[in-house]
Amino acid sequence: LRSASQLARAADCQASGQAVATAVTTHDVEGGARQQSFRDVAGTVLQQEARRRTIMLGAEEAARETKKAARKKMRQGVRQLWRCCGSAGSFCCITLVVIPALFLLLSLCFASVLYRVECDSFRDAFHNASDDADGVSSADMCSIYEWFKYIVGNFVGLATPITDVSPVSGHVIAEMTDLLFSVWVIVLGGTIIAVINSFSIIGLMVERVDQVFLSRAAKAQALYMSAEGMDFEDFKQLAADHGSGDVPEAELREIFAKYDADGTGLIGLDEVDVEALFEDLRKARGGAAGGRASSSLRSASSPKAADKSDGAAGVECVGAVSPAAGAAVNAPAGATGAVRQRAPVHSSAHGAPQQHGAHHSAHHGAHHGEHQVAHHGEHALLLHRATNASIERLDQKVEGLDARMEDLQRQMEGLEQRVMAKLDSLLSAVPSPALATEVRAIEVKAVLHQPR
Repeated sequence: LRSASQLARAADCQASGQAVATAVTTHDVEGGARQQSFRDVAGTVLQQEARRRTIMLGAEEAARETKKAARKKMRQGVRQLWRCCGSAGSFCCITLVVIPALFLLLSLCFASVLYRVECDSFRDAFHNASDDADGVSSADMCSIYEWFKYIVGNFVGLATPITDVSPVSGHVIAEMTDLLFSVWVIVLGGTIIAVINSFSIIGLMVERVDQVFLSRAAKAQALYMSAEGMDFEDFKQLAADHGSGDVPEAELREIFAKYDADGTGLIGLDEVDVEALFEDLRKARGGAAGGRASSSLRSASSPKAADKSDGAAGVECVGAVSPAAGAAVNAPAGATGAVRQRAPVHSSAHGAPQQHGAHHSAHHGAHHGEHQVAHHGEHALLLHRATNASIERLDQKVEGLDARMEDLQRQMEGLEQRVMAKLDSLLSAVPSPALATEVRAIEVKAVLHQPR
């Protein structure tokens, strides 16, 4: 009976061991599934992080391009300010201070020579008399200030002299000094005029007056006045002068063919509406600039295999908006170039509408450029907001995944503790050393196969 009881207990222990082995195997399968789940979660987190970094890099690239364009615009403004204000300051300093000071110093030198010669001759001739026959006093003849006024009055050509003194001694030194200064006045005046004319502010003033009274559109229309007409090379030069030099040649050829009505390869004045031509060039320039900027940023910041989840909106915004679009708007320049007329002009009034049309096109292009700058600024702000929102959503998802992983880890630790407690209870109830060894092997196997 005792042996039968021991065998029954051994059979029960063996059945319990098999149940534990089955539980351990099930635990291994569940652990492998959890590991695969962890790998999937980690892969998702890494993908989200990569996309978030891509969005941040695109936003940083857009911000850098915007800052670079702003710095470039500021440097251009400083150079233009220095060109204007610096030239004006130097012009005022030279014309109001330096040239008058040099002239007065030179006049004082000549006046001192005349003063010495004429004063001594006057005193010797009239024996220090109070007045001579012409009413000139000795004090005036012997005053260097009076002779200084005499020299300055001769230089500026005053109609009414400001002094009564003049060389009357007949001394050769006084006469030669007076003649020499009269000749030097011509040279000095021409030199001063040349110096003043060399200032850049004078050129700016002349250019501004020229733009007011003879606009660049009028210059371009004047170049139409030839009998041959305008070929494609002249048309390309006209497009470059009009600010459309970056338009592809294929588009320029389409525009050229549009206005070459007779297909001779030459555009004459009778075939061209100048206002419509400049409007087509402006549209082509705007399309080329927009497409170039959009494609450059899309290739720099948009991922190739981005799926349509929460971060895709930010990536698409980065790819759709050019970071340098706010600074790349070219104001339409005046149309100048080698343009020739095919047919002669029938009346002088025919050029006025064309000049007005070109001027209107230039004004409309400038207004369109300002509107485009504001429009791209709004797009940059929307891009920044969309990027921040996508990053916040990604951060929230990452936090949720971290919490889920911690919960799964706690569940696995609890399951391991329960399995180990079950094994300990079985070992304490088993009297057979062989069965204890088998259960210990199962325990070691469970420990070896638990997920790290």
